[in-house]
Amino acid sequence: MFVTYPIEATADNWIHDCIFSVFKTICDALDNGKTIPAWPEILPTQHQNSLSSKRTLPTLIKQFEAEAAKLTNVDRANFIRLFFQQNLIAGLLNGSEVIPIIADELKSIIEVAKAVCDEGFSLLTNTEVRDQHYLVIYDSLKIKTCPFCGIEPFDSPKLRRENLDHYLARSIYPLSAANFHNLVPMCSKCNQRYKGQIDILHNNGNRRKAFNPYGIDCADINLLNSIIVGADRIPEWQIDLVPDIEETQTWEDVFSIRIRLTENALNPCYFDWLGEIPDWFSVSQINEHIDNENLLTNLEAFAAYKSKHKDPGIGFLKHKVIEMLVHHFRQGNEHLIAMIRSSLPKQPIIS
Repeated sequence: MFVTYPIEATADNWIHDCIFSVFKTICDALDNGKTIPAWPEILPTQHQNSLSSKRTLPTLIKQFEAEAAKLTNVDRANFIRLFFQQNLIAGLLNGSEVIPIIADELKSIIEVAKAVCDEGFSLLTNTEVRDQHYLVIYDSLKIKTCPFCGIEPFDSPKLRRENLDHYLARSIYPLSAANFHNLVPMCSKCNQRYKGQIDILHNNGNRRKAFNPYGIDCADINLLNSIIVGADRIPEWQIDLVPDIEETQTWEDVFSIRIRLTENALNPCYFDWLGEIPDWFSVSQINEHIDNENLLTNLEAFAAYKSKHKDPGIGFLKHKVIEMLVHHFRQGNEHLIAMIRSSLPKQPIIS
């Protein structure tokens, strides 16, 4: 992804914490032959008032309690360990944590635990915790565009929120369904058309790493190796993803970055973006009599300006295209230099 989200957005993760606390309380009580607290006393004290009026959650918790009672102490301990392991999101993404395997004897309790976690996910909306999560993320984005594709705009928090994606698919990692560390806003196209229920940690059965949306590492692209094929033709695009690491390849595999940027931005917008160059030259008060050295300096200034003042949506690639033109100008590409010179004002600017 092009930018990551602030970890502060995950701070209000109390619903997920409540679920883990309830599961742990039930298993500990069963292990030690103690009475399981009733609803809502089974919840952490500070959150009892917030959830006490809920009706679905206590019913699902009772179902979990019934399944937990059928297990041995060892199996209950294994369940708690599995819950903990499925929520080590950062470690699962960077490959430092082993993906836990669900043992056959735990499958029944996983089903009822999944229902509790799914209800917890719903409660993120019902308790308005999700609103604050999205607000923190939206405010952090300098350009209000989906970081996973860089193309689709993000709606204001005053409108409908973007899709909240289960980065680790809840069909595969059900115990992290309500954990904000595993929940990331992304545009509907990224969420529904591209990622869907893909297991971001596996590719054809092989383990892989992925970017952590709440981490510090992110990706970028460059177009410098694209081929200029003439002044009146679209370049043959080569989109290089950087850095060249496994996480970047996962991003490409899951979200089809290259083809989407090519077909949705570069191809349809290329000539329109080129059309801004003559305007820049006019404002700079240069004309067709400028030499190539000074023309390159002026083009570099345009690239620096567009890099600092990025356009929203698909326009974020505009400065990448200008940087590509600068690169080929420096390389002495005759097609490119002729094209740039043809955009110069034909008459001297008279003060």
